[in-house]
Amino acid sequence: MKTKTDNSVKDQTATCDNAVLADGACSDWKLSSITIQFKKGYSFDKTKDRYEGKIKFSNSDEESFEFKIRENLSQPYIDLIAEDIVKNATYLGERLMKSLGLGSV
Repeated sequence: MKTKTDNSVKDQTATCDNAVLADGACSDWKLSSITIQFKKGYSFDKTKDRYEGKIKFSNSDEESFEFKIRENLSQPYIDLIAEDIVKNATYLGERLMKSLGLGSV
């Protein structure tokens, strides 16, 4: 990594895999996790069934941050993976039936 100081360029030991910001901090943020959970009914001021989620990012300096997925944005994530969920559940059911010797569905 190189930084510019007093019109000269000097090498610095880097722990960053990607770009370095002006203050020398890493900018190699990567997605750590996405979690979406079904929440039933009452919770604090929430009175209906809903999906709640969080997205977490971290970098090579072991810094991290996370934020909530707003309730109105969690459904598009579910819609995005719904077809794959059905395919995998069907495949799992078929494998289970076969392993129990009950044939295929």
